[in-house]
Amino acid sequence: MSLYSYKGSEPTSLPNKIILSSGGSRTDSSSFTAEELKDAGFTGPYTVPSFDQEYQKLSWNSESLSYVVADIPDDVLWGNVKKERNRLLSESDWTMAADTPGEINLIEWTKYRQRLRDLTESYSSPKEVVFPFKPDQVESHELEEVTEGRLRWRVQDLEAKVKELEEKIDKLST
Repeated sequence: MSLYSYKGSEPTSLPNKIILSSGGSRTDSSSFTAEELKDAGFTGPYTVPSFDQEYQKLSWNSESLSYVVADIPDDVLWGNVKKERNRLLSESDWTMAADTPGEINLIEWTKYRQRLRDLTESYSSPKEVVFPFKPDQVESHELEEVTEGRLRWRVQDLEAKVKELEEKIDKLST
């Protein structure tokens, strides 16, 4: 679908009716000519450029009559990461209550919540952040492609277990 700007405004689809400078009007948008559109104050057609909606924003510059794609600043992206992290922590608060059902894996939920708290220290860029899976979601995602972020969590778990075993060995040898 072609988009047109009316007197510098953000492009949209053409209206069904345009008013020409002569005072006349045209009502069949499929037959508007380039000259008629220009005469009625329209410019275009414009195409919305592709952009990464997660890390970039799109705006219209009415002076240059063009779309502008700009990167979202890292401080804003970090703010979004923290907002999502806080939402996930809040959603999992119930797992830390004294009357939490015994069938949940408290150790895994504790690890999950700590991973959420450590996100800002675990990544150097907000664009790299991979949120950990909730413990009750791990099995359903095990067949998914393993990403670097998810491997990072598994490595941390293994390193913690190695450290724990080394401490046990040290205690036994003394």
